[in-house]
Amino acid sequence: MSKSMNNTIGLLEPSEAVWEKLRTAATCEHRQRRSDPGHPEHCNIFTMHQAFSKPDQIAFVDHNCRTAGFGCIDCKKILFENMMKELEPIQRRVREMNDKPQYIVDVLRAGALRCKSIAEQVMDEVRGRIGIKSAWQ
Repeated sequence: MSKSMNNTIGLLEPSEAVWEKLRTAATCEHRQRRSDPGHPEHCNIFTMHQAFSKPDQIAFVDHNCRTAGFGCIDCKKILFENMMKELEPIQRRVREMNDKPQYIVDVLRAGALRCKSIAEQVMDEVRGRIGIKSAWQ
């Protein structure tokens, strides 16, 4: 997947868009037909499995790719399910935050107040040490 080719998968993309990008994504170049054994180490999709799938699923995909036990679409379906399990909580949280925009503003304001208090204390100490404290008071 490549940003320059406009086929990256965004965290907030709908599942239909994620599936379409996975469905059309390049796989192992050695696998021209479903009956050809694959080489997962050369497959972009298998690399993503290592980030999103559980170890037993990775081993299952590896074995079935190498033995032509299933096709690339089957592999992509497993990856898609695992990706959506990771993305759905993120998407749900974003929807919740979008439903309460004032909450975000309040959190940012509270954080800014805390930071300002800390920064003022540090800057008072810095000014005192370099002998210019009275200029800012």
